[in-house]
Amino acid sequence: LVLIGLFISLWLFQVPSPITPVSSVLPGPTSFTLQEAQLQDVLKNNEQSYADWFQLGQLYLRWADQLQKQDDFNAARDKRQAAIDAFTKTLSIRQDHSMAKTSLGDAYFFLGDFDAAISQYVQVIDQNPDYPLAHFNLGFVLFDQRDYNGASQHFNAYLNREPNGQYSEAARVRLDEIKRIQRNDS
Repeated sequence: LVLIGLFISLWLFQVPSPITPVSSVLPGPTSFTLQEAQLQDVLKNNEQSYADWFQLGQLYLRWADQLQKQDDFNAARDKRQAAIDAFTKTLSIRQDHSMAKTSLGDAYFFLGDFDAAISQYVQVIDQNPDYPLAHFNLGFVLFDQRDYNGASQHFNAYLNREPNGQYSEAARVRLDEIKRIQRNDS
């Protein structure tokens, strides 16, 4: 009763709570582990929840990025493979999930399987030609593969859909770089 009174008075007088939220206390790896366990628990009760499989895949991609920044490349590779498994499960439940296919392509790309990445992005574009991120990512992979004409096509497709989008500046930089490369090759 005393605690309830304390929290009510803190709330009434807009005093910050003395209890620190759990998420700000937990370090990154512990937080990833906790989030993974929570999502896996949810999926035990509902294996057909494509949204939770997708979230698990996203978690694995973020975790892999952090591990890579820490130079733990083997663990990062394992998390990307786990992401592939989660996105594959997502797509087995909901085949038209553009974000899952695009994220699956991202995981393949970072594992060095460029053909599989390209295949995923092309599938997204075939299903949903106006999905901008698939165009940007495909442009990025094609640029990396030195297919400058294909990369230009998809960077421009991205910019047509998202002229002020999150990756618009990066697309413009790549297009300028492609122009320089093509001028030098002439």
